[in-house]
Amino acid sequence: MKEKPRTKGKYVKEYTDADFINAANKCLEEATCTAAEIAEKLGCNSRYAKIRLLQLSEHGKMKKKLKGTAWGFRP
Repeated sequence: MKEKPRTKGKYVKEYTDADFINAANKCLEEATCTAAEIAEKLGCNSRYAKIRLLQLSEHGKMKKKLKGTAWGFRP
């Protein structure tokens, strides 16, 4: 990442293609599914899926991450 001079003495950060690619790869490593998405795949109620996924995360079988107002889950 480089900083490029801008008028009025301020600097603007310039990001390389590699910076964006690395950031995208980091996002993919942290990718999660919502309970609603999992429920849709299973064909069950999303509230039931959320309860089960939270239980699985409490037992160390799933990882969870709060994203905004929804939990995201991943194996």
